[in-house]
This record gives sequence, C-alpha cells and structure tokens, in this order.
Amino acid sequence: MKAAIYLRVSTDRQAEEGFSMEAQHDILMNLLEKKNIDLYRVYSDPGISAKTMKKRPGIQALIADMKAGRFDTVVVHKLDRLSRNQGDLYEFIALINKLDIRLIIAAQGDEEIDTRSPMGKAFLMFSGIWAEIYVDNLREETLKGLTKKMNKGGRHMSRAPLGYDFDANRNLVINDQEAKLVREVFAKYLEGKGVVWIAKYMNSFSRGKEGGVWDQKYVRIILQNPTYTGHNHFKPDHWEEEKRIIVNGDHEAIISQKDFD
Repeated sequence: MKAAIYLRVSTDRQAEEGFSMEAQHDILMNLLEKKNIDLYRVYSDPGISAKTMKKRPGIQALIADMKAGRFDTVVVHKLDRLSRNQGDLYEFIALINKLDIRLIIAAQGDEEIDTRSPMGKAFLMFSGIWAEIYVDNLREETLKGLTKKMNKGGRHMSRAPLGYDFDANRNLVINDQEAKLVREVFAKYLEGKGVVWIAKYMNSFSRGKEGGVWDQKYVRIILQNPTYTGHNHFKPDHWEEEKRIIVNGDHEAIISQKDFD
C-alpha cells in the first residue's frame, strides 16, 4: 500500500490556519508510520491561494498520478487543505469513489477520518450524496441561466457551424466558400435527393468543417440547423424538440426561411 501526502498553506492565511507545511508534513508522516503505509510522494502547493484546484500544480499532479494508479491512498491534514471550494471538493470525492482510493483526513473536527473504517465509509457515502445534489443543482441553475440568456436573444455556441467563422469578438460571419457548400446541400434536398445521396455527392468534391467527411448524419445536422436562417437556438438533450428556443440572431442568413421550412 502506497500513499500520497498533500500539503498546502495559503500565505495570506498561514497564521490563521495554524499549521505550517512542516507541521502538516510531520503529522502525516507519523500517521503513515502508525498505519504501516509506505509513502509514494509528497505533493504540495506552498503559498498558493488559488480559489480552484485547477490553478494549483501540486494537486493537479496528484490527481494525474492517482488516475494513473501510482498510489492507493491520499492523506491530508484537513479536508480544506484540498480545497475550500465546494464544487472542487465534491468532484475530488467523486473521483476518489470512482477509483476506489482510500482517503485519510488526519484532523477532521476532533477525529481522524479513514474511508476504510465504517465511519469513514459513511463520511464518503454522505459526501457523495451531497456531491450529487450539488452537481444537479449546479446543472439546473446553469440551465436556467442559459435559457434566460437565449430568450433574450443570446447565442450558446462553442464552435461555428459550417458556413460561418467567429470574428475577433466571437460574432458569426459568413465563410463564403463554406456557405456555398451549405447552399448546395439545401438545393439538392429541395430537388428531392436523400441524405445518403447528398453525402456521397458532397464527398465527391468537398469536405465539411475542419476536413470532416460527409455522411447522412452531417447532412441532417445542416438541414435542421436554424442558424442558417439567421436565428440563434438552444435545446438541451432532455428537452422535446417542440421546446427548442429559437430567436432572431445578429448574424447574416445563408438560407431563406422558406427554403429551410
């Protein structure tokens, strides 16, 4: 059995926290000796007050090695040494659960928490429940925000579709060469050609966005995308199609509403 020790003290709160890096190290090393666990590596983020784990190289290295299976136990002095950000903590605990990693917290309140003990397993189970509640609530609040944004005419899009590019301000602008391909797809469909035929035809002289090969799914995506009529749209996967939000966008249309319909 091998353990990873994680140490952190934020410089702006060191006096308040009361435990220096050295003190944490000594406490955790004594704990490993008492439990007869070998040390794999000490990970640390000295003097880093980053609000999220993503900005701390020490914890990121620990997570990477944990995923690689280089140790089976993580030991910290207190849970807030990992993070004070609830979202980060819940994600970390979810990963601990998924990878079946043993977590030992030397001083959680007045007691030591060891997830291999009955109390520790209960702690992990309840933490997992709260993590699920937190994630569900975060997802719901995010969806509310996106729905409000879209109803006000906003756009939710990470990549520009075929026929458009993003300018420096992330506005959609027409890509003339790609727009010709989009118009050709609609023209052939309006002539009565099927999506399989159109995909083969388009592959004979072109490629999709970023060199993608045409197939019937790609053709359908283009034929069903309201963006080409100058509209912004939004629909989470679990919504019925009838609930899709479609609002006027501020970009130029490639296809007329009549042809799209």
